[in-house]
Amino acid sequence: MAFKMELPLTESTPYVLIDEEAEYMRFKGESYSENTIEFFKKPTDWLTRYLATDFNSLVFDCELEYFNSSSSKLLYNMLKAMDKRASHGKKIVVNWYVESGNDIVMESGEDFKDELTNLVFNILEV
Repeated sequence: MAFKMELPLTESTPYVLIDEEAEYMRFKGESYSENTIEFFKKPTDWLTRYLATDFNSLVFDCELEYFNSSSSKLLYNMLKAMDKRASHGKKIVVNWYVESGNDIVMESGEDFKDELTNLVFNILEV
């Protein structure tokens, strides 16, 4: 049975959906928890296990309206792991959704895209 997890949206943490059968992960909301490492542990642990398998593909929809520096670091580490796996021929697509006018999230997405050259990284303004 494929892994599936949903973490609810809170004031300081995003909604998270992981659906292994659909080969899909989604973050939506804001991420500035005081316990960022603890919050990212479950999604990161799943991603590490998933990337080690012989999966077909992965789509990650990231719709963060705001995230603090510790969230940015942990998010980048996840994206870097995806990029490394994509360098070995796996199809991984990141859809980086940015609300029009949110320059900080736009610049972060552009920076990530410049650093991560093996996966498909789409910046989508909404």
